[in-house]
Amino acid sequence: MEQTKKTISMTERPLHVLRENFLNWPKDIWQRLDRFRNEFKAKNAMPQWSFAPRTVLVAAIRNGWSDADTDSRIRALLPSLQVFGAWRVGQGIYRFDSAVFDAVVDMDIPEIIPAETMYHLPEWAIWVETPGLKLEGSPVHGFFATIEQDTPGSEASMVLFVDSERKLEISKFVLRPGTPIKDCVMQSAMYGYFFSALDGLPPLEMATRQAELLQPYLNLLLFITTQASEITSSQEQRPSRALPKKTSKGERFFPPNAPMKWDVGLRIGAALKTESCPSGDSQSSQGTVRPHIRRAHWHGYWLGPRDGDRTFDLRWLPPVAVNVKENEPLPAVLHPVK
Repeated sequence: MEQTKKTISMTERPLHVLRENFLNWPKDIWQRLDRFRNEFKAKNAMPQWSFAPRTVLVAAIRNGWSDADTDSRIRALLPSLQVFGAWRVGQGIYRFDSAVFDAVVDMDIPEIIPAETMYHLPEWAIWVETPGLKLEGSPVHGFFATIEQDTPGSEASMVLFVDSERKLEISKFVLRPGTPIKDCVMQSAMYGYFFSALDGLPPLEMATRQAELLQPYLNLLLFITTQASEITSSQEQRPSRALPKKTSKGERFFPPNAPMKWDVGLRIGAALKTESCPSGDSQSSQGTVRPHIRRAHWHGYWLGPRDGDRTFDLRWLPPVAVNVKENEPLPAVLHPVK
């Protein structure tokens, strides 16, 4: 009798991916990760965005296996422990309003946006749902994102696990301060960090294509890292990095009983849905601009003295109705995306 394949809901998906990836790991991997993290933190300063540097992850893996194949095992398992170890402790699921999602993924990323904009993930790692997105023709359920660092003071990197129907794809790019995000992606691709479907292409073509494929995911991350007020929950909370609890054996991270769902862009989405007209900048035969929606875009600028500490302020400008009659007032009550 043929076994019926279980349907996995969008909310269950990230936990399912985590469990599938850790079926053959030592059962005490999380305790060991906490222990080595505590030992490292007691002797070293850690950036606020760093859950655990690579040296801690390597120690946790090496401590679990004593066979001769440990080095190759570490290389194979390190990305999984980096991403899932950081996501497991908070289990944040980020679900965009459909109108905002469509507007964000369709945007271009200006050259001016620097890599450090990505440092402001609301949690150690996040899962972002991606309904309708495809990677090289394969539907994508969502993706994990976290920031890694080899050792204190070394360059940080953004690590993405893209969960497509075909496979779990890993992408990584260095977050080099002052360098445009697109340049960071292309430079990292030239050093071997690219999606498997691009293998065999000439280096420059491959790097350019990698930047194109990553653009929707980068736009979603940029929205999350820069538009904090647009992230809400039914419990009226704000996302934050999970904190460990003190135990008799040192600090330990205890995962929540269930993933925490965060709605992104509900307020803006409600406004966008009240404006219904064609998109594109077109003119009528009389020379007047027809009603249309001007595409969403990023607007950013540097703040601070040129010879001192500066910060980059990035704003998301939503689609704007041009030549559209004023609509009725927006509803006062907004309901979470289902």
